[in-house]
Amino acid sequence: MSNAKKWTNEERVAEQRKLVDLHCEIENSNSPDRISRVVATFTKTDSYYQIAAGVVHFSGVPEITGWYETLFSVLPDLHITINHEHDVPGCCIREMVVTGTHSAEFAGIAATGKKLVFPVCALYIFGDDPTQLIAERAYWDNAGLISQMRGESVITSIALPWDNTK
Repeated sequence: MSNAKKWTNEERVAEQRKLVDLHCEIENSNSPDRISRVVATFTKTDSYYQIAAGVVHFSGVPEITGWYETLFSVLPDLHITINHEHDVPGCCIREMVVTGTHSAEFAGIAATGKKLVFPVCALYIFGDDPTQLIAERAYWDNAGLISQMRGESVITSIALPWDNTK
């Protein structure tokens, strides 16, 4: 007989949202303990962080910690602005814009002090316990990000025939 809490779908989604909100709040905090606090939002076993699912994969707490150490050294003033939220039992999706100052070497590019701005879509994956992340899968345009780091021209918007916002 299992002692695991039984969650309704509504309870599950509400708990997931609370954890994702906390996770992003910690990432935005710039507090000295933010790495340990953000990593604590992941389950202690079988957790992972992926960039462009399957392209870069960090498995387990030590590798996830290493990723956040790199991320926060490259963008110590990282700030996430969430534009859209989509939630279902087992997964929260956040469409966001990330900003920060390029402050450490990344992808072979020395720190430039340039302000970086890039859109991200992140999937926060949950298992049976909606209060702990199993995974975060994040998608962004690496080529565009690296171009910004190098100071190259980057197309920031493009008029599309189906764009009714212009």
